[in-house]
Amino acid sequence: MGYREFAPASSRRGKGPNPSTAKNKRGTLTAAGLFIILLLFTLPPHGGWQGNIRTNLSQSDAMRTQIPDAFDWETITPSRELRYVPCDGPYQCARLLLPMDWDAPEETRWSSTVAIALIKLPANISDVADPRYRGDVFVNPGGPGASGVDFVKGRGEYLSSIINDESAVFDIVGFDPRGILRSTPRFSCFKAGNVQGRDIFAQNEGKGPWSDRTLPMVWARSAAFGQMCDPGNATTGDALIKHYMSTASVAADMVGLVEAAGALRGAKLEQLVAAREAGGHAAPLGADRIRELEHRPGEERLQYWGFSYGTTLGGYFASMIPARIKRMVLDGTGYLPDWAEGRFMAFLTNTDRSLQALFTACFAAGADKCALFEPEGPSGH
Repeated sequence: MGYREFAPASSRRGKGPNPSTAKNKRGTLTAAGLFIILLLFTLPPHGGWQGNIRTNLSQSDAMRTQIPDAFDWETITPSRELRYVPCDGPYQCARLLLPMDWDAPEETRWSSTVAIALIKLPANISDVADPRYRGDVFVNPGGPGASGVDFVKGRGEYLSSIINDESAVFDIVGFDPRGILRSTPRFSCFKAGNVQGRDIFAQNEGKGPWSDRTLPMVWARSAAFGQMCDPGNATTGDALIKHYMSTASVAADMVGLVEAAGALRGAKLEQLVAAREAGGHAAPLGADRIRELEHRPGEERLQYWGFSYGTTLGGYFASMIPARIKRMVLDGTGYLPDWAEGRFMAFLTNTDRSLQALFTACFAAGADKCALFEPEGPSGH
């Protein structure tokens, strides 16, 4: 079944809520313009996808990831089963094959695939039989386009310390969404960082206030920019990844990730049960624990923690496939209908209010506790 059958109603053309009210529009657009400028100058550079991970990550300055890899991802052969291997210290890495087009007919769905890069920080247990073990928690840092692999490498221990305690422990799993960094094929628009730098500099001509002169220029540049992104493979006729990178596609991928994780857990359970039966000295697993751990094809449920845009991804998943959620934390939520419509009119509606709350709290704390303190009061900022 294709993911479009589960797409949020607000994502359908012509549907969805009204944009932000007129009284908020001007302030929202001004804040949005400042936000976009900041975003453009803080985005990590990206290079062109050249067909394999090694060239993706080392060909030029544009291909450096936020956290350099001490592990060669090219040594992992992508497969339709989840097969983790040791990598980068305490972590385990894998590359999982999933359909590029989830809407393709079932008989041809696997003709074009994506290889999703995953990294896992395992729970500190001897095996899955540990009664404290509660399975995988998938995380997404936002973006869109941020690397879940880098996120777990940089913050996995911290996330683990938040959700794990003496009674329950989880694996922390991050993944690079389709088209991003270590996941292939990789969507890209630039073959070198200096090219991206020139493009960002040129875009400043289109930063507000827009006019009759600048708007057509920005429109034309954006159209050309879209055409240079992800040229695909004309020789093999491979599908262009840029047509299959929607939020709904990534949400569908998460179903595939959860199913693959469930199959791996079930396989470990079978091995453990067989080993205990063969050994004759270890206590057998109880029936209740076996039922908790066994793989349930088509019924595996997601445990998820999403930040920023990751809340939008989680919202899409919840709208598309609510029955496949076990636990979900959406941290720093955006307005989902606004994202689905592509209007971005409500994202920053309360920006000024939030900033004013910071100044009010700073004034209440006093000069000793807040470096931004102004004796004139919060309005002095």
